[in-house]
Amino acid sequence: WTDQNDEPLNGQRFRSENLFACVSKLFITKKLTDHHRTWKCHVLQNNQIKASVSYETTVEGGLEEVFAAVGESVSLTCTSSLSSGGNTEWTVNKTPLRNMSSETSPTKAFHLDEDSSLVISKLSPLNAGEYQCTESTGLQRVLNKIRLHTLDVTAESTSAGVKLTCVLTCAEQCEENFNLSWSGTSREGWQSRSTTVNKTLISMMLLTVWPQSSDEFICSVKREGSTMALKEWQADFCVYAWLFSLKLISAQKT
Repeated sequence: WTDQNDEPLNGQRFRSENLFACVSKLFITKKLTDHHRTWKCHVLQNNQIKASVSYETTVEGGLEEVFAAVGESVSLTCTSSLSSGGNTEWTVNKTPLRNMSSETSPTKAFHLDEDSSLVISKLSPLNAGEYQCTESTGLQRVLNKIRLHTLDVTAESTSAGVKLTCVLTCAEQCEENFNLSWSGTSREGWQSRSTTVNKTLISMMLLTVWPQSSDEFICSVKREGSTMALKEWQADFCVYAWLFSLKLISAQKT
């Protein structure tokens, strides 16, 4: 059994039983955020996957959890069971999107698809929050609830090197099973540490050896060991020159 990304399930709330050679059951201690989560069962032969089948769980009163990288586009699904002639309405943190001004709205760069999905074309940390799609006419049913978390990476020059900061902005408090990790083409001169501040989980990495122009660093957020989103930072020539100039200016001032 794995998650939708074929990564093993981690945590005490997952338990599997192989009743026979060809029958396996997965037992899950339910959480509200298991709504619309996908699980996979694989047939292995000589440690190679030969066949797979997936199953999506639905939880009554639950909510879907979405992780996405800042700067990318994300689509929040409403439902496929809208009543005939019905209309939908989206809210973020209980505020209707139509009531938010274009200047103060964190979702001003959004539009609705034909299936009533909410599309945010260029995600920002301000978009993190609780989203709800409801039927605005007829039964006024709640069609879907989504908890959106955003992931971002920024870089700055310091006297000790280049500091990369990875920030997970959570809709509510970041859960204990959320973790940030770094990977990259070069591991020379890495120093990293993680902290939690209000609704953010922060991982800072100091590159004491200046990166090459081709070096790429990736921050990933994991939930219960499963990779949910990635954000890349590449030391291209322009960024490298900019950071290097900042280092020179800082050195001249001191």
